[in-house]
Amino acid sequence: MRAALLLALCSLVGCSRESSAPPSAAATATPSHAPAPASTRPAVAPGQLITPGKGVTSAQLGAGLSIVERELGPCTKMHQDGKRRVCFYPHRGLEIALVDNDVTRVSAHRGGRTVPDKELADLTFTQFPGATAEGVRPGMTKVDAEAKLGPPRASDKPKGDVPAKDGARRIAVLEYPGLALEVEMVHGELIVGAIHVPKGP
Repeated sequence: MRAALLLALCSLVGCSRESSAPPSAAATATPSHAPAPASTRPAVAPGQLITPGKGVTSAQLGAGLSIVERELGPCTKMHQDGKRRVCFYPHRGLEIALVDNDVTRVSAHRGGRTVPDKELADLTFTQFPGATAEGVRPGMTKVDAEAKLGPPRASDKPKGDVPAKDGARRIAVLEYPGLALEVEMVHGELIVGAIHVPKGP
């Protein structure tokens, strides 16, 4: 009888200890579908910020071709005209002009944009994934871009208003400090076809 009573008492004590024990690691683990804490979330991919007067994160004005290719890989296509070379990365939506091996202009393009040049007719850009700090990106409307940047300090006609392979026509180049927006007519709408960051005089 005493043994049975002790056994029952031990069982009760054991049960109360079990219920007061902290939950196991398996029970407290964060479910796999839960969002990761902010500190462990991946940062925005590099190379996506368009900075007036500087270029984009992965292609800076004044850099040499070797530095550009270290960041972006070998040029997909190189077009040479005397001292001027243009390095194309259509799969990144980027075009980089160099003179004497220095980057003199970085251009970010909208998706589906083609080059109105017979020699480069096979090039079609994918959408450049970045934007300026104000949120201006290739592919947005002219109205939305001007709402973010304000009126341009100057406007000019692009050289050679030739329809591109995708039917777009270059309409205007809007100049802002350190960058220029190339506006084109696409399906009856004025769109920012490219954002150019040129080297200053």
